[in-house]
Order: sequence, then structure tokens, then C-alpha cells
Amino acid sequence: MIGNIPPHLRSRISTIQLVALCIEKYFNHTEFYGPVVSDLRDLETGGVLIPSVGIVKGSLVCIVRDNLGSHGLGGFVEQFSSSLYFCRFCLVNRSDFHKEGGELVSFQRRTIDSYNAALDYLKATKKKVYHGVKFNSIFNELNYYHVCNGLPPCLAHDLNEGVIAYDMKIFIDYFVEKEWKSLFPSVPLRPKAYYLTHYCELIEAFGPLIGVFTLRFESKHTFFKRCIRGSRNFKTPTLSLSVTHELFQAYRRSGVDKHFKLNVKGDSEFFMHSYFVEIQNGISAMKLPSAVSECVSVELLGTLYQKGDVVVIRQATYQCAVEMGRIIVVLFDNKDCVYLLLEKLPTEFVPHLRVYEIGCRISYKYIPVADLLSEQSLHVYPSGPHLYVKLHYGLVCDTLD
Repeated sequence: MIGNIPPHLRSRISTIQLVALCIEKYFNHTEFYGPVVSDLRDLETGGVLIPSVGIVKGSLVCIVRDNLGSHGLGGFVEQFSSSLYFCRFCLVNRSDFHKEGGELVSFQRRTIDSYNAALDYLKATKKKVYHGVKFNSIFNELNYYHVCNGLPPCLAHDLNEGVIAYDMKIFIDYFVEKEWKSLFPSVPLRPKAYYLTHYCELIEAFGPLIGVFTLRFESKHTFFKRCIRGSRNFKTPTLSLSVTHELFQAYRRSGVDKHFKLNVKGDSEFFMHSYFVEIQNGISAMKLPSAVSECVSVELLGTLYQKGDVVVIRQATYQCAVEMGRIIVVLFDNKDCVYLLLEKLPTEFVPHLRVYEIGCRISYKYIPVADLLSEQSLHVYPSGPHLYVKLHYGLVCDTLD
């Protein structure tokens, strides 16, 4: 997948391309990945010629896989339940991890030098594993990539299928039973719980981790599953799946899967005089284009804006004095610009819930979507007399008051 295309396109299944297929029992690390690495080296050194652009070079940034796949590709041990060194990010060992407070201790970070030192030790001693390293990954032959720096975590596997599914149950049982004693020595945590301690530095390296998790690739797998079930061809499955996929991608590239910047639903002519005088005055002050229409909802660059949702206008300081507005009118013009009429709402951050409670309308505000602090469109969650909104991610702006 090309990393520097817009996120709303990068997350689409049709953007994910097929590189290679292999039947598991025939898999060999060097033979399978060798041609891929060779092509990547050509891309690093020679690049590709793009008409009207010129020669464009590229390099591998990261390889997105689950923990088992990442360890297998990187040459690390794959026995998470029994191996002494189970982390591909640092040199924590199982005995130190299971000590009281061990899950909070920082250990030596894996580096290219420590990786190469482990390989030298394996070569000299003829051992199979040292410090969690089994063999040298062929991807380390690239000029700008190394497995110590290019195997990000997967939120879905570490949290949804790990900490939340297993460890959170332990916490809940512990507090329900009110056995106020030390929890961790009696119930050892899984390695996935320790991986979370690296998330701060991994976010700095790869950005928001939702951009490198595996679920979009899992969705891509459904295409191949449907094809193999439908064809019932188990003699040459890789050939059948490859040809079928490329034909389908060619069909989508012919124009049937064209992605528009703006998708409008329920559009109609805009009659400003049908609104209250206060709203009319505000809309007049916006100096809207003459050709403007109203709609029920609009999808702009992958984000859906619809009446009743809440958007973030600005913030004074982190989590404080956050201005939000509820969408009551959605307007757009013929230049793909979207304008929102908002009810400005008072907000109060609720720390223990990690949500914002919103109140009643203070005033009206008219704003182009491009001027919003965040492109997030938030759903309102009622709870008794209270209304809450939950941010998808934290708010950061260049200048704070």
C-alpha cells in the first residue's frame, strides 16, 4: 500500500494491491520474499517513470502484520507463551516481566546493532535462538528499512483480541470480588499487555496506530475467501486467486469505483427565507456563493457530516474551553466546499468517562468545514438528562491561547 496517499483513500479495500500469494506448506522465507525485496531495491535505486511527473523513487516504511506474522517475518521467536525473549521492540525477558511491577519497567530497546550482534552470536555458537532472534530477515537488505524499526503493532490484536478480551476480565473479576491483594503475581499477564508500554514511542515513529493496524487487510482477505469458496479450485488456488483479483482490480480502475471528494445525499434548493431571522442574518454575513444548495448529509474526504452530529470548532487549551457545535444546516457549492450552520454548545470535560458533556444552545455559528479544528463528526450519546460526545482522537492545534 502507498503510504503517502490521503487516509480516506488509503483505507479503501480497492487501494490495497496484491503483491504475492503462497500456500503455507510451501512457504520459504528467502524464496518467497526474495523477489519482493528485489523489486523494492529497484524502486529505491532506479524508481519508476510516471508520465508528466518523471522518475519517482520510493522505499519501504513498515510492514503491517499481527504479532505472529511480524515475528516470523522479522526473524524473531514465535512462541509467545514459552520463549524467554518475546518482545520485538525491546530485550525484556519473561522472568523480569513476571516479577512484581515488571510490566512497568523499561528495558533496553532493540536496535540494528543489537540485532546484528545476536546474529553474530548465532553464527559463532551454532545456536538456534539468541535474545529472541532466530535468523536475519531478508528485508534487512533494503537500504532504508530494518525490522527493528519497521514492524508496528496492531491495535486490533493487542487490544481487542488481547488486553481487552483477557486482561480486562481479570481486572473486572478482581474488583467485583474485592480481594484487595496484589493481582499480578497470582495471574501472570500475557506479552500483549507488555507491548502496550511501547505505544508512546511507536506512535511517535508511525503516527496514529489506527493507520497501521491490520483490520483493513483482514477485510481484503474476504475477497479471496469468497473467490476460493466460489471456484472450488484447490489444485492451483494461487493462480486462480491472482488472476481473479487482477481482473477485478482492472474492472474497478475502469471507472466503476471512482472516488469523489464530495458525496451528497438528499440535496435540494436552498431557501434562506424559510429560516428564522437570526439564522438568515448569519447566513448573509457568511457571504456564501450564489450557487449554493442544501442537503441532508454530505461525505467529504471520507467523513460524513449530517444534521444532529457535533463538530469541534476550536479549543483554548488541551481538553479545556473546547467549543463544539451541533449541525442544523448543511450547505455546499459547485466547488466542493461545504458550509455548516451550527448551534454553539457549552462543553465540560468529564475525566473519568473521557467524554464531553454538552449543554443547550448558546448561539448560532456559520463555518466552512475547512475552518474546523478537527474533521471529526461526532455522534451524541444520551444518558438520562445528560448528552455526551466522545472524540475519536485527541485535539492538537498549532497555536493555543
